[in-house]
Amino acid sequence: GYSGARGIHLFGQLISANSPIPEVQGDGRLSFPEGSPYVNPAFSRIGLRRTQFNSFYQGVTLSLQSRFGDRFSVRAKYTWSRSIDETSNHTFNDFVASDQVPTVWDYRANRGLSDFDQDHVFASSFSWSLWTGGRSALAQVFSGWELHGMVQAIAGTPFAPRVGFDRARLRPGFGDVGQRPDLVAGRSAGDIVLGDPARYFDAGAFSLPEAGYLGNLGRGTLRGPGVFLADIALHKALFNGERQRLQLRGEMFNITNHPNFQVPSGRALFTRSGGRIGSAGRITETSTPSRQIQIALRWEF
Repeated sequence: GYSGARGIHLFGQLISANSPIPEVQGDGRLSFPEGSPYVNPAFSRIGLRRTQFNSFYQGVTLSLQSRFGDRFSVRAKYTWSRSIDETSNHTFNDFVASDQVPTVWDYRANRGLSDFDQDHVFASSFSWSLWTGGRSALAQVFSGWELHGMVQAIAGTPFAPRVGFDRARLRPGFGDVGQRPDLVAGRSAGDIVLGDPARYFDAGAFSLPEAGYLGNLGRGTLRGPGVFLADIALHKALFNGERQRLQLRGEMFNITNHPNFQVPSGRALFTRSGGRIGSAGRITETSTPSRQIQIALRWEF
């Protein structure tokens, strides 16, 4: 199957709509001179939500469903997709790796992979009725059990390193409002991502932009760690009625105890003096919990 979507006039958060007025250079780049006046000099930062952003989505889905007799069934689904927009935020921080809009003068420069884009998603599940048995006492104990399992493998979400301070002289009042660095010539995302949680990406692949300029690194250039989960459950119906149902359940989540890491929390690269931040590229959080086991008696009515 194929699915596509086009969004127009979407909400987006601007940290400051009252930006300093830039100068347009011969190569089309925007330059913000020292002390450049605000659009409205009577105010400083003006936060604003606007409805003039765009989104583009296309995806191909392959699915399989099969039954083997009355007791075993399996389902599998894979989606390959791409989601692109100019901002994914309605507020300041809708996602872990939320990418802000550095300047109101060129929204198109912020067009890139959506903060929530996951280009590969695979999921598979099975259900197995172990034994139906007869009406004897032994059959009542050992029959009626069902085994269920699920596996998910999902690509990581995009993110981009940040400069770490207001290098472009946008004077937003706080932080770098999503200013991205320059990409060192000859480097690409394929060799920048190292994969080690202590140093997920090579910070040396980025350089400090010229003062008063925005960096040339695109939005969502790097992709964070993927997710792998395998869950299993064993259920037995103790009582089935028209209005009530009693079920014994044993469930295990993330049975392989696989660590699924979040995108790096250390995305800022430089100090205000221009020095490099040693913790850049470090991952400090996981996106899913460790192995969990639970036993429950479920009453439905």
